[in-house]
Amino acid sequence: VNNQGLLMGLMGLLYSRAVKDGTNMGDALLSNARIDGIVFYNRQTNAPKLNDFEINLIKNAKEEVEEHLINGKSYIVFRGTALNKKDVMKNILNIAGSSEMFTNEAFNSRIVKAMEFIDKREKEGIPIEILGYSLGGIYAMYMASIYPEISVKVYNPVIASNEDSKHFMEGLANQNPNLVINTIEGDPV
Repeated sequence: VNNQGLLMGLMGLLYSRAVKDGTNMGDALLSNARIDGIVFYNRQTNAPKLNDFEINLIKNAKEEVEEHLINGKSYIVFRGTALNKKDVMKNILNIAGSSEMFTNEAFNSRIVKAMEFIDKREKEGIPIEILGYSLGGIYAMYMASIYPEISVKVYNPVIASNEDSKHFMEGLANQNPNLVINTIEGDPV
């Protein structure tokens, strides 16, 4: 099957059903699950090899969220998904349209850390730019809703196709944040 979103869609559907049935208590979904294997694929792409400063910051990000002070500017970078239980759960929450990824202490560490960076740099008068990729893109977009005056650039954010996400996007549009969403066929990251 040539559908890269199929697995994530199925995971989101399972999570959504568990929440609706009241069978999902925190980490119960993953605690009672079993991984039989991991699927890897080699994506064929004709995308140009971008040697862009911001793309390189995203590509080299190791932490969930990290800060780079470069030429007097703070770049706060939200990396994409790592192959670990916590990030897989965040993707499930995201695809299901759950606000838990932003509000539940078990999942919102990226936001808390980014807010610490922002608060510190705003007090120092240092300009800030937020970058996000994939799963990190949705977190960066959430930061745009909190700090609409800060420049936010996201690359291929993972956005669920449901009512909650629709309301989130409408809310962002109504705020008119300083947000640029880049979707790129043949992902450069």
